[in-house]
Amino acid sequence: MVICFISHHAGLYGAEGALLELIEALEDRGFDCRVLSPYHGPLLDELKKNGVPCSLIHCKWWADRNPSGIRRILRTFWNGILLPEVARKIKSWKCDLVFTNTAVLNEGAVAAAVLGLPHVWNIHEFGEEDHGLHFDLGEKVSGRFIDKFSSFVVCNSEAVKQKYARHVRPEKLKVVYQSVTAAEYAGADHYSSGKDYMLKCAVVGRLQPGKGQEDAIRAAGALRRAGAKIGLTIMGDGDPCYERFLKKVANDENVSKQVSFTGFVNDAFPRLCLMDAVLVCSRNEAFGRVTVEAMLAGKPVIGANSGGTAELLCEGFNGLLYTPGDHLDLAGKIHYLLQNKAEAHQMGRNGRQWAKNKFTRERYGREIAQILEAACSNKKKFGLN
Repeated sequence: MVICFISHHAGLYGAEGALLELIEALEDRGFDCRVLSPYHGPLLDELKKNGVPCSLIHCKWWADRNPSGIRRILRTFWNGILLPEVARKIKSWKCDLVFTNTAVLNEGAVAAAVLGLPHVWNIHEFGEEDHGLHFDLGEKVSGRFIDKFSSFVVCNSEAVKQKYARHVRPEKLKVVYQSVTAAEYAGADHYSSGKDYMLKCAVVGRLQPGKGQEDAIRAAGALRRAGAKIGLTIMGDGDPCYERFLKKVANDENVSKQVSFTGFVNDAFPRLCLMDAVLVCSRNEAFGRVTVEAMLAGKPVIGANSGGTAELLCEGFNGLLYTPGDHLDLAGKIHYLLQNKAEAHQMGRNGRQWAKNKFTRERYGREIAQILEAACSNKKKFGLN
């Protein structure tokens, strides 16, 4: 079976990492994979290195953080012009199915309908709740569009499924947790120690309000005032204005020397292995690849009790949950790990074993392959046909 994947981005963030692992898993099962992307970037470099055919399609997202009427019209017009080119490329590859990797592009779905091919939509995000994105057609119409133009809609968590269940028929919705693998576990049993013991914590993610880095910095400030001390490493790039704001918060909280900003880190896993705990402060994380990577690194995770994070963490087993936006609650959970090192280490060991068993590439490939095969065998039942 030949699959055309439509990627919304060419970076190496969560959705693109999941796509790379999925393609490897499917190729191991005999699928022939191709990728269309709207941009150049490291994702395409990785795919080409692995021998996966790639091509550019300069289509626009049908969602925006600052939507305006004229921009919506221009995007729709531009995508309409590009549609024949996209369809020709898919046809030239002799694809059996089109697979769109996130909710923010609809070009692949329309091209599949034009060609009479089944289409699977893999949704990795809430949209507005996590990234502040607004669909050009509004949530209701866009949700119905996703339903109409898909054989199946794969969600990366139960939380995401619940949102799209408002508009997508239940028989089309499937939850498949993505795979998360790490090349090595060296350093996974490393923990800080000594008389000047200071819990080393990390936050990984784009610098934007929804990722909750402010919670972590203010928690560090609250702990300092209580006589406790942590080291906080913030990994990620994003809005320069928001980065300046975060640094100002660190200065106001008198923790500037305890907080470091690394910028974007291509592979955060080795750095996570050198931490004592990982903080996942996102208000609405659809899945949480970093959460699983932290477990694979053998670290306890303190996460916001919302979205996909709440599905991955079991209180006291592989981490702790705090109330989103409540930095004092977060500080209390960090202080608990400071005071209970043996228990923190056990949470890390529990999480590592659980994640290694649950988020395997073989399982991910098998579950997605079953959906792809069902879409192809039932293309008269689903979608437009």
